[in-house]
Amino acid sequence: MSAPRTPLIAVFAAAALAHVGTAQVRWRAGCDPGAAATPIDLGPQGVRVSTPGSGERVIPLDCVADVEGPMRAQWAPLAEEAELAWRGRARLERGDFAGAEDLLEPLYIRHAAEPGPFSTRLARAVMSCRLARGALTQAVHPMLGVAGGEPVAPPRVPTGPGELDPELLYDDAWGLSPLLAPIFVRLPAVQALAHGPWPASPDRGGRGPAISAAFEAAAKFETGLPVSLGPRPTSDAGAALAYDVVAARAGNPEQVAAARAALRERLSQPGPDWVNIWCRTALGRSMISDPDPDTRWLGVAELLRVPAMSERSQPYLTGICLAHAAVTLDQLGDTRGAATIARQFEARFPGHPVLQWEPLQRIAARPQADPARPAPQAPPTTSGDPP
Repeated sequence: MSAPRTPLIAVFAAAALAHVGTAQVRWRAGCDPGAAATPIDLGPQGVRVSTPGSGERVIPLDCVADVEGPMRAQWAPLAEEAELAWRGRARLERGDFAGAEDLLEPLYIRHAAEPGPFSTRLARAVMSCRLARGALTQAVHPMLGVAGGEPVAPPRVPTGPGELDPELLYDDAWGLSPLLAPIFVRLPAVQALAHGPWPASPDRGGRGPAISAAFEAAAKFETGLPVSLGPRPTSDAGAALAYDVVAARAGNPEQVAAARAALRERLSQPGPDWVNIWCRTALGRSMISDPDPDTRWLGVAELLRVPAMSERSQPYLTGICLAHAAVTLDQLGDTRGAATIARQFEARFPGHPVLQWEPLQRIAARPQADPARPAPQAPPTTSGDPP
């Protein structure tokens, strides 16, 4: 006796009920996870979908245009945020950084402490906007949100002559923004950063907390606040780099020596150009802080190598190196050389934030020295580092 057949009408009924029981999501262009993805939940971070063979993942809220079906009630309070986030992302992708930041800033502030891909996308977008307008200290917190957040696709910012190089906004392999090193001087913006509340990273056990600790120590050290560096991270290259850059200047004697050795070792190995610039800047700043005058002269030489390598790609660190070189030369007795560098810096980088650094301003404000007066003779300008 054969098994009874399921009536055809029951098959259609079951299919209809399954369709009714599943939310229908309309995705933004470029965000559709595919027909095989089944929406299973909706929250402030976006739509959680299940995909055969890939498990579950959350599609960020800015990728969602509309939701119908059983999740409609959950969608209603999120629809406005999703619309604003999508509009902000669209402005960012066409190069309107100011307009994008106006829309995304309130959303970023509201969601910064939440774990999830939507928070990370907001942080990455706001970081890009702030870097585009040169607000480096304001870009620190969102950059840390990216470092400690979930991996997300970068925004498609415009490229071309005069545009911000998207490859310098953030390097996913290192978990750092090449344009934003933990290297500061004592400026009002840095003081505000150091004294303000420091963000807690959602990434409790990964690179995020270690990178955050390095940036916090760097800002506090330059403003005279006490700093205590913990052990050097060993499981993440980006966290180790940030630590070495800071420890070479702010650590105890043992940490300084170890950090200098690590920076020199990294310079001897192939790597991105921006890592090379970070290492040379950090090494030079460490050496000019040394009590030995010869080491300080060699530190100036190290600093002056950076402008020749990175004036266009790393204007902030170029300015840092020129400023420190000028101030150190002044302290070493070469007042004419110091004034020359300070005035060249001011002419080549008008509007650079480090021009407001008080030690540099004192040098630039002096009357020009008598050209007949000879400058002090510097020792050989080589630090023995690999090229």
